[in-house]
Amino acid sequence: MESYKNKLLLLIIILFFSNIVYAKLHVYFDCVRFLDDDGNTRIEITYRINNNELCFKNRGRFTACINVNLEVYGEQLDKLRSKNFSKMIVANSERDTYNADRFFIDKMSITVSKGTYRIVITVTDEIDQNSIVWDKEISVLNSDNLIEMSDIEINSFVSEDTTEAMKNFRRNDTVYLVNPSHIYNIDKFSKLFYYYEFYSQYARKVNEYVYLTDKNGEVVFSKIEKIDNLLGKNVRESNIDIANLEPGKYFFKIKLTTNKQEIRKGENVFVRRGEEIKSFSYNVDEEFRYLKYFIGRNDEKFWNELNITGKQRFIRKFWEKNDPNPITNINEFRERVITRFEYADEHFSYYGTGWDTDRGRIYIKNGAPEEVIEEVMKFETKPYKIWKYYSGYRRVYIFVDFSGDGNYRLVYSENDDRETNDPSWRDYLGSNFNMDDLK
Repeated sequence: MESYKNKLLLLIIILFFSNIVYAKLHVYFDCVRFLDDDGNTRIEITYRINNNELCFKNRGRFTACINVNLEVYGEQLDKLRSKNFSKMIVANSERDTYNADRFFIDKMSITVSKGTYRIVITVTDEIDQNSIVWDKEISVLNSDNLIEMSDIEINSFVSEDTTEAMKNFRRNDTVYLVNPSHIYNIDKFSKLFYYYEFYSQYARKVNEYVYLTDKNGEVVFSKIEKIDNLLGKNVRESNIDIANLEPGKYFFKIKLTTNKQEIRKGENVFVRRGEEIKSFSYNVDEEFRYLKYFIGRNDEKFWNELNITGKQRFIRKFWEKNDPNPITNINEFRERVITRFEYADEHFSYYGTGWDTDRGRIYIKNGAPEEVIEEVMKFETKPYKIWKYYSGYRRVYIFVDFSGDGNYRLVYSENDDRETNDPSWRDYLGSNFNMDDLK
């Protein structure tokens, strides 16, 4: 017993902290239970990720990749089975990479015998490592009941399809595309499709009651039908016209009754109208200007391959990583960089923006120099400025104005691996240049 408690505590701790760490990737999950011919429970888990939740890279075409890890635990928390696999997602265009109406969807099936199980699924975006953990305790259906009912499968559409593309969602020659979010944009989907099964050990009539109620409990749709019950599996499927419903939350319920038994199942359904592609509060490429001088060339190459969602995550992670005081409401580092950015634009501009000049770049990275040595134009010397920094570690930069119009170019740097030197830098400073000025 003590061992069981310890295992339970360990799993709770793992799941608790996993949900804290991996709550950034948004994935819709749906779980539906059916009985198979042997009386075992078949658990069908559908998961869907909208494209705007994924990080895409441009490798000639826009691709994303997710890793899925499935673990099944028994009643004693012993791991019964596990499976790990990856899926590649391809977007037809850059616009599709941030379109919430484009998505990846897949279904997994697990067959179990009697008992209670815990299923843990971890989905990870392999590019930016954002993850989510879904865990659910599941009891099997009771095949010994005179009448038993599966869960209700909520579908986006039902259509004849014999291709391999949607084989996980096909029954015979018909595709039942599960809607794991239970969200319907009625500008695009005017019907709610549903599918369920019930299983009977005797042949009698069954009364079927189908209801759809709003958030106040008012019935907006109802249907009653007498069914000639067959022994074994009975398949039920239909649809409800939801085109004229007001946006909001609804409850979909099915009740089966006989003269000996009553059983009911229900699911929440959400109706929306006019859902558009998500907009963002800032232009990611403009925001990137603030941080581009603090990242390496490989990171900048990585940035150029990302879609908008990936760029947003890149920016957020950078600021979070460099936030000197995360408990405050503002990121002091970002505020400092923006202040430097604005100063550079005001003081170092040359027929354009100052932030992308050499002096602007060094100022944004390091702030104001702690010492400045300046030389005006002489007979054999170009005007130049020497900037020195001592805090943290010593850095030296030399800027030369080759044309005499204020456009100072960086020709020499010391202790800054991200900058390059002009091999002829010494010639620009004249024969009387004092090397001690660099100390």
